[in-house]
Amino acid sequence: VTTRYNVLETGSLTINPVSIGTEDGDQVELIFSLNREFLADPFQISSGVTIPAGTYSFMRYGLRLESSRGRRLSGRARILFGEFYEGSRRDLDLSMEWRPSRYVFLSVAYVNNRIDLDFGHFQTHIARLRLNLVFTPDISWNTLVQYDNVSQLMGINSRFRWIIEPGREFFFVVNQGFLIENDRFQSTSSEFTVKLSWTFRF
Repeated sequence: VTTRYNVLETGSLTINPVSIGTEDGDQVELIFSLNREFLADPFQISSGVTIPAGTYSFMRYGLRLESSRGRRLSGRARILFGEFYEGSRRDLDLSMEWRPSRYVFLSVAYVNNRIDLDFGHFQTHIARLRLNLVFTPDISWNTLVQYDNVSQLMGINSRFRWIIEPGREFFFVVNQGFLIENDRFQSTSSEFTVKLSWTFRF
């Protein structure tokens, strides 16, 4: 990616020198990444942590593991580490999925980014929980819960869907937000939506 003056702004080259997979869908992969960034102005990457303007080159390495989603219980893990601007960065991404039957799907995920720079350091944590219930081919209920430590917000999105017949659907959606401080939950937003979609054919 270049600027309008044809100056390289962002460059990235990713190589997977080793990738091993099984017929069942399990996979192991090594990751090598070479990056180059040009900052025309100082960039605030986090509260109280600003990267000075300049040109930066850094290399990162990693490993990705994934088990087949054809199993009732499957998981994925990825770790990246190495240089990052004038410091280091480690990314950890973990997830697990459980399918006890065709009617239930449950997944949990956790992402952690740890950044240590000469001019500051910080960590980010993101957690997700997803539950999908399929009562019949026409009736389902999907819920997603997500939290991150930067905003200290937890959001809940829950959607009930009923396909009355093709072209005619009923939705009930709930969106709820919470601010979590000192182990206390404070409601920040609540939204309820009811929608009936009806298609007439002539």
